[in-house]
Amino acid sequence: MLSMNRRQVVGAGLAALAAGIMPRRAQARVPGPGARRVLRLAHITDCHVQAGPGESGMARAFAHLQGQADAPTLIINTGDTIMDSSARTGAATDAQWALWQKIVQAECDLPIYSCLGNHDLWGTNKQASQTTGNEDLWGWRRGVAGLRLDAPYYSFNRAGWHFVALNDTHIEGGYSARLDDEQYAWLAADLAAQPAGRPVLVFSHHPIISVSGYFDGDRVDGGTWTVPGTWMHADAVRLKDLFYEAGNVRLCLSGHMHQVDYAEFLGTAYFCGGAVSANWWNEDLPNYYECHRGYGLVDLYDDGSHQVQYIEYDRDHRPG
Repeated sequence: MLSMNRRQVVGAGLAALAAGIMPRRAQARVPGPGARRVLRLAHITDCHVQAGPGESGMARAFAHLQGQADAPTLIINTGDTIMDSSARTGAATDAQWALWQKIVQAECDLPIYSCLGNHDLWGTNKQASQTTGNEDLWGWRRGVAGLRLDAPYYSFNRAGWHFVALNDTHIEGGYSARLDDEQYAWLAADLAAQPAGRPVLVFSHHPIISVSGYFDGDRVDGGTWTVPGTWMHADAVRLKDLFYEAGNVRLCLSGHMHQVDYAEFLGTAYFCGGAVSANWWNEDLPNYYECHRGYGLVDLYDDGSHQVQYIEYDRDHRPG
């Protein structure tokens, strides 16, 4: 379980202040005196559901998170829900979504709010759609139907917080993690429309700001750190500027990296959750780097603060 206690957070803040680098809009990650928790949610990501180990493993994950003594009341799912549809036929993709829906119906009693991952987009090179004659379903449309969403990006309110789901797999002359101009304009308007004091939680598949991308393999080339634009948002500067100007984005949840990291920058916290599937349900090597199968527990408070834990649910599982 990954967490920071109040002493660690306060100590880090005092050290930053002494160094003269405390951001102007820094927000405490821990709740202030008298703050009231208004919502506990589970954060799942990179389930990569498939028949076999993926099906039974997903059932264990749902059972574990719903069986918490202090259980969450909703689930945020940050994408790559199915194993892969980027280069599969329409029939193979539909079968994966049918399996996901079957598992959710049988194993999950909580509402799930989802966003799309890159593996949830069908035929990212259009090859699959062209061979089936269903070009109108290319891209996000099959994933929206599979997740039973009304739109590829959306927002809603819950427990005094505003939630924003992004669709950040951008395919135009190649795949990158970013928002197109239309979605960015929608996001800016959506944030601006929120009343003063309402905290915002943004969730996306790809991390907007991430630490783990620097440590996934050898990322230093000629003395320069390199992180691909498919691992962390290529438009992170534009989004960072938007969040700073809006002043109300308190927490961003993501996945994609199959590793856990947490960063705070200019008053916004970024939590990248480890994968429910870890190493894509590999039974011989169940962890990806140092990260085991798990999910996040996120507590939201009425003062706009939050607390995050990463829960490993499958350490004791043995194939058989």
